[in-house]
Amino acid sequence: MNWPDPDEIKNGYEGPLWTAHRGDQTLEVRWMGNHAKYFCRVFLVPGDRENPSDSRTFAYPHEVIDWLAMWFQNMGPFQAQP
Repeated sequence: MNWPDPDEIKNGYEGPLWTAHRGDQTLEVRWMGNHAKYFCRVFLVPGDRENPSDSRTFAYPHEVIDWLAMWFQNMGPFQAQP
């Protein structure tokens, strides 16, 4: 959970991204240090990157873990990607 420096923000900082995949379905978690928030999205429709099936913003890591656990329990195993 790093904070971006001013040059990173000026150059379009988007924060580190963590993804998990299950077939064509994708879970994304992005830490936006300049906002001190986690941006989480899930894409269930293949190829539709403009309309996530779920999109949430969280301030604390345990909220992200709860959100991921909900998706893992309802949809089955995902494979994490570094």
